[in-house]
Amino acid sequence: RELVVVDVTNPEQPQRRGDVVLPGPITLLVVVGHHIYAATQNGPGMYVVDAANPGAPTIVNTYFPGRIDALAVSGTTLYVGAGNLRVVDVSDPANPRELAAFDPSGQPGRQVRNVVTAADRAYLHLVGGGSSEQIAVIAVDDPAQPALLGQIALDEPAAGQLAIAGGYLYLLNEQGGRLQTIVVADPATLRLAPSDKDWQGNVLVAADGLLYLAINGRLQILDPTITDAPSLLAEVTELVEPARLLAVHGGRLYAAGATGLSIVDISQPSQPGLMGAYEQQRLAAPALKVAPTSDPAYVVAVAGAAGLQIVQLQDGTTGRLAPLATVDTSGHAWDVVTRDDLAFVADEHNGLRVIDISNPQRPHEIGAYDPPGPYEFFHDLALADDLLYIADGSPEQSGLRLVNVADPINPVEVGFWPLAAVGHDALPARVEALTVSGTLAYVAAGTAGLRIVDVSEPSQPVEIGVYETPGRSADLVTAGETVYLMDGDLRVVDVSSPSKPSLIGFRDLSNTGAIPYVALRYPWLFIAGTSQHVLDVSDPTQPVERTTASFVDGRPTIMGHHLFVAGQGLFAFQLETPEP
Repeated sequence: RELVVVDVTNPEQPQRRGDVVLPGPITLLVVVGHHIYAATQNGPGMYVVDAANPGAPTIVNTYFPGRIDALAVSGTTLYVGAGNLRVVDVSDPANPRELAAFDPSGQPGRQVRNVVTAADRAYLHLVGGGSSEQIAVIAVDDPAQPALLGQIALDEPAAGQLAIAGGYLYLLNEQGGRLQTIVVADPATLRLAPSDKDWQGNVLVAADGLLYLAINGRLQILDPTITDAPSLLAEVTELVEPARLLAVHGGRLYAAGATGLSIVDISQPSQPGLMGAYEQQRLAAPALKVAPTSDPAYVVAVAGAAGLQIVQLQDGTTGRLAPLATVDTSGHAWDVVTRDDLAFVADEHNGLRVIDISNPQRPHEIGAYDPPGPYEFFHDLALADDLLYIADGSPEQSGLRLVNVADPINPVEVGFWPLAAVGHDALPARVEALTVSGTLAYVAAGTAGLRIVDVSEPSQPVEIGVYETPGRSADLVTAGETVYLMDGDLRVVDVSSPSKPSLIGFRDLSNTGAIPYVALRYPWLFIAGTSQHVLDVSDPTQPVERTTASFVDGRPTIMGHHLFVAGQGLFAFQLETPEP
């Protein structure tokens, strides 16, 4: 999702300059001048990013409403595989102009999986339509009037990678990445070329008459000029990680992996050498929840099987994050709350873990609590004074556990409230999320709606109020005597009379997707699901949507002037003013 601009002026020490978050994992990108054209997994469409200021790249436009499978550029013309071939003039980047839509096969269901251009031709990899995959050669000397020159059926499915060098087109097969060669000097008589060696790769690119083929962490430079079968010229074995994308520019090859970039000197292709590398820091696994520490320069995040991670917030308010240290909690870490130099982790079947984070570089476990019985599912927490409230979603007995953590080395359970309810789906309900205000605990109980529990006597918690919901109550926040409850939609519940909670506001969020989570910085309510919403709830009876976006899916947390969204990564956004 994160498009990162890296300064490679000094290739030995590449420096991150800026970044922008796109709505989904980035699958394709090309660069024209200081504009970047990027497609994301499953759409929607193409994003135009202005990187004139490398420190602050900005999305300036979107183009095409659907999925894009192929993207290539020649001069200021884009060749886009979006079902058929779309030819787009981007001489004015802010206003892309479609020149042609071309279907080279005429077969229903046929799609362009990949495209590469050379001189006045475009080479397409066609799939679907109930027949063998094909390579088609298209004349694009007039981009507004593409014309089919020739085509050839493939013996086996290809992975979509294409490269052109001299009179040869190279592609990788889908099973094992074996290199195949097609002679394309005469488009009217295309033919598969035999090879006396099975070259294999994950990704390839051609430049200056040579073929560059990467497999895992190795780069092979092949010379295709002697025969139909490319021969090995040289190789580099120390790429920082397996390459997913290759690009050649100015005597250098750039190999981009999942989180890193290798820079290879190919000014003398027979004697290549690694010049430098950039490795982007990442969490060890997708984050689930985040909490503050006593030092504002750090936060703690829980990340499932990766346990607890200490994350440094770099460069003041830029929102850049750097993993610093990890504690393997043995279970699956779902939630974390902090107090002073302690972090309390809900570790699913492994119960409660207590971590000393006084030294952010060396966090370590000092205490734990496992309840009696064969099975627990700790996944949400709230802390008030010395009492830790734990959502136990165990199918054996879901409920709310009250644990005294005055002695963090030896936490002691002092009370338990069982969720003895069957949801509207006729199945036993379970505690999904909770929050505590004063002597009341508010519990999102899944298909059993909202439950209000009196915890004034911790040893004897008692349910005193219920509000049924038609959906699955998955998350909630409170403000005074108002509960903002997510059950697929937003329901605003008045709890001024806890025994008789009543609905006072509603917002249809059926387009949010997945399970929406919520955070509050009054009067702004932040909701994150597949899409994100910011609502003004200064009048709780009439929540007003102020903005919506589709950039990060995950669970939001507000700490100070930052909005953290924990999901497939951990993202921090600066809240400059009271308004988002």
